[in-house]
Amino acid sequence: MTEATQVRQAPHILAAVQQVKTELAKSGIGKNRQNAEQRFNFRGIDDILNELATLTAQAQLAIFPVVQKQEYVESVSTSGKRVQHVRLIIEFRFTSLVDGSTLASTIPSEASDYSDKATNKAISFALKYACITVFCIPVVGNEDGDFSSVGNEASTSTAGKRVAEEESPVRVDQNGDTAGGKIGNGRPAVAKKSTAKTKAAPPAATGPNPVIVKLNAIAAADADKASKVAELIRKAYKLKSVADATEAQYTEILARIDQYLSKTAAPAAGAPATASDIPE
Repeated sequence: MTEATQVRQAPHILAAVQQVKTELAKSGIGKNRQNAEQRFNFRGIDDILNELATLTAQAQLAIFPVVQKQEYVESVSTSGKRVQHVRLIIEFRFTSLVDGSTLASTIPSEASDYSDKATNKAISFALKYACITVFCIPVVGNEDGDFSSVGNEASTSTAGKRVAEEESPVRVDQNGDTAGGKIGNGRPAVAKKSTAKTKAAPPAATGPNPVIVKLNAIAAADADKASKVAELIRKAYKLKSVADATEAQYTEILARIDQYLSKTAAPAAGAPATASDIPE
């Protein structure tokens, strides 16, 4: 009497993932979108899901996200707006609908938003990269990214130009042309004809704005107070944005912020803050 040989069958999730990979390998998903500020190409979460919707259904495969860790932080932007930052660690469970077998992919992700969409962004980013890595989706294009980031928010400078607080400084030569072939917003520089009347543009300021750095330090402990201080600065100096403050004003503004914080360390109950609360 011989003992029947038992052959262990591989879990269906392996075949399901391989089926999706095989189909995606034929055409891939191209980077057909472009970042508006930095001009690089990328493929978005909608591009990924549009391709995977049919393929995962045919393979009888589902993807379930499980948030393992989350962290929320508030800060203040260059224009004094409150920014929500979120960091997530998400486990995506690629699950067979045939036998319930699973494969897990854990992805860290982070995003920022001025409203309530930071978490949605972070989940979308994580899902996109989980699918790209698990299915090894081929692509044609440049470095990956997304449409925009809060750090590149534009503000109006004292010279009347739209600049971003965090972007690289723009170097302008004596003819008004931009060195390096690109201007601050990422667009190719347009050559300008040199004339006798052309004036050399002053170089852009370099280094972080110490007022913004100060406000972010305050926001780490009290986002409401940081927003209030930013608003009072704008009123006191008649600025459209805190980023519009000149280097000559930095020292005075920082000193007045310190005086204000000292003055409001134990504020009187019900006493509203006004522009006059920034000490002269």
